[in-house]
Amino acid sequence: KQNRDIFDPADYYFNAGMVLIDIAKWREADVIGRMEEAYSTGVMQRIYYDQDLLNLVFKGKWLKLPWRWNVIDARHAHDGVDPAILHYTAERKPWGLLAGMFQSVAFARFYRHVMTNELFYRFARHRWKRWWLKKLRLGR
Repeated sequence: KQNRDIFDPADYYFNAGMVLIDIAKWREADVIGRMEEAYSTGVMQRIYYDQDLLNLVFKGKWLKLPWRWNVIDARHAHDGVDPAILHYTAERKPWGLLAGMFQSVAFARFYRHVMTNELFYRFARHRWKRWWLKKLRLGR
């Protein structure tokens, strides 16, 4: 209800769980400036984190990629399709306890490495909005 004046239900909306960004076009479009404007005008406080913000900034200016760039169900049915990115969104992840024993050990080690990474830790400690605007300047 609070976003009816921001988003039109008839507009296309993308899932920001996985995005590919052309950095040159990102800078050319002054995306960070547009995000700062959304923050200063109070719009950012009324939307749902990065997904709404990106849909607002890129309204009508994004391309839908083939589904192989965000394969969510990574079971054997997709083996012949050559997925570019496997996006683990559900509870069953390869590093979880319910995954195969050997697969679980390898992914668990990698997962621990990512979770103890300084950049991830800083991101997790601070609200994403502040971090996004202050730290992710991308060429400014």
